[in-house]
Amino acid sequence: MKSVLGRREGGYQLSAEEEANMVEEPKIMDISRVAIGKYVDILSDVGFKIVFGKEANKNIIIEFLNHVITDRSIVDFEYIDKEKLGGYAKSKKNVYDLYCKTDDGSRIIVEVQKDQQKYFVDRSLYYLTHLVQDQLSRGDDEYTLCPVYFISTLNFCLNELRQIDSVKSHFRLKECDLGLELTDKYNLIYIELPKFTKSLEEIQGDILEGFYYCLKHMGKLEERPLCLQQKVFEQLFMAAKVAKMTQEEYSQYVRIMTTERDRRNQLSFALEKANQQGMEQGIQKGIQQGIQQGMIAGKQELLIELIKSNINKMSIGQLADVLCISEKEVREIAALI
Repeated sequence: MKSVLGRREGGYQLSAEEEANMVEEPKIMDISRVAIGKYVDILSDVGFKIVFGKEANKNIIIEFLNHVITDRSIVDFEYIDKEKLGGYAKSKKNVYDLYCKTDDGSRIIVEVQKDQQKYFVDRSLYYLTHLVQDQLSRGDDEYTLCPVYFISTLNFCLNELRQIDSVKSHFRLKECDLGLELTDKYNLIYIELPKFTKSLEEIQGDILEGFYYCLKHMGKLEERPLCLQQKVFEQLFMAAKVAKMTQEEYSQYVRIMTTERDRRNQLSFALEKANQQGMEQGIQKGIQQGIQQGMIAGKQELLIELIKSNINKMSIGQLADVLCISEKEVREIAALI
């Protein structure tokens, strides 16, 4: 990668101190062993709110939104109370990571989702309806609406989008046969981070891809990458410093990240135990057939352990990936429990 020191980006000149704190290839920590790093994990609820949910960091989220939403320009927005009650007494209570109203009246929900959820697309649509309802008062005669957006950054891939290779997918209401757009006011945007596989060298100054990289790796970085020289990334890395947290934020963040580390270590230990048990049973039964049977038995016990350890929130697909077997086999084993 060529050096970019001293170059200007949008009129911004890196200072000597900033240059000294940037590296070409930053180290990435193993968070299964270390719970807290130098920067917050933006994919955690606490980390996301620290970086994007504060008035002082508003320009960071505006920059992000203007690269995610390409059909309009956002100059400013106001934060709206993230806890909204539905229109009737028994409706679900909605808690969003970020809810804002832009200067042109558009409503935007921005979320991060680390673990896969069942019916996530349905949940997205449910949230989107509240952005519409929030614009209308009871008794209004007119139904003039401003655009609404549900933007979700996912640390997993949606089954519904498995045929799409792009990291970002933007959906609106269209006529099925002709593809004619009915309106631009209903918008669902999904960012599937596992689909982002570019190296730092391949990003080449693309701001949106720089955000993808930070969202995916921030909590594991020890230094700011040299290629992320734009002003917004200087601000992002400053906002994400663990050292800048309040005591309350830090305590909450430590609890969340320690739980995450423990969960990863538990999975690692369970896999190691399953492989060991599988090999032992395989040796007793002999040669290749015995090994295969033993591995299956070990994986059955692993699945039982995962469920008993309250990790059954994982999807069938995630369990299949962890166990290195098909989704059909996962279902068959689960039926025996």
